[in-house]
Amino acid sequence: MALRVTKPVTKFGRYYAAGEIIDEPTSVEASEGRLRQWETVVAPEPSLAALRKPELVQLADERGLDVSGLNKSELVALLEG
Repeated sequence: MALRVTKPVTKFGRYYAAGEIIDEPTSVEASEGRLRQWETVVAPEPSLAALRKPELVQLADERGLDVSGLNKSELVALLEG
């Protein structure tokens, strides 16, 4: 869960700007979000192209895919397809 700040506030010495996305809010930030009616948003998943090759290989292994000899762009294409 992520929160988008809709009303700016300074809380415990931290300034939360309008439009800021808080990816993993602490319990204090979550309660502040409910109090100020901040929007709940879904944090975007990182694109496969943004991952490093070892991370892509691990993801392919988890899916049971044979990726020996593939370069990074081939891995991305295989995982996306």
